[in-house]
Amino acid sequence: EVDANTLYDSYREQYYEGGVSSVYLWDLAVGFAGCFLVKKCVQGHASVTEGSWDSIHVVEAVEASDGASATYKLTSTVMLTMDVNKTSLDSNLSGCMVRQKEVELPVTEVKPHIVNIGCMIEDMEIDMRSSMDNLYIQKSREIVNSMRKVSRGPQQGHLFTADLSAVVKARASVSGGGSGGGGEIKLPDWVQEGSPVAKAWGWLKK
Repeated sequence: EVDANTLYDSYREQYYEGGVSSVYLWDLAVGFAGCFLVKKCVQGHASVTEGSWDSIHVVEAVEASDGASATYKLTSTVMLTMDVNKTSLDSNLSGCMVRQKEVELPVTEVKPHIVNIGCMIEDMEIDMRSSMDNLYIQKSREIVNSMRKVSRGPQQGHLFTADLSAVVKARASVSGGGSGGGGEIKLPDWVQEGSPVAKAWGWLKK
């Protein structure tokens, strides 16, 4: 357990550059189990005013009868909380993810239990961080941007004004041309029935 805490502390420092970690091991009726914990808090970050990351890895190890290999069952839980406070956005992104993995690995002097478990935890955390970034954070950003319509709104308003002006000009040219009184005003294809432009067209056509 002492060696596991020392190694896991080095892992935490390399990956998280801060925070705290702890490792607890205990015996089972068959094999042993362990709990690997990491907690990292941030404040005053450029994009996150306050947040925390908690990862909990519970491992069960059962050796084969000959002791040459062992079956490891890993259950990993990650809890993430981020408070984003900007002039254009004030939100909280929090979530929890749980993953499980079971694998049989050889146990040797070069790769004892602590090395096998450490590699499993490292691979699992990399996969979970990637999933949280691609599936949750990026998706949330996409939804927020689609709801705000920062650049699309003004463009739609500009197109609406331009098309409405075209209708008025077309009506003026038809009614003021004398011999051209039989002209027909054609609206853009995007105009829907009952829309403001369609109503204006109906009024001008009278």
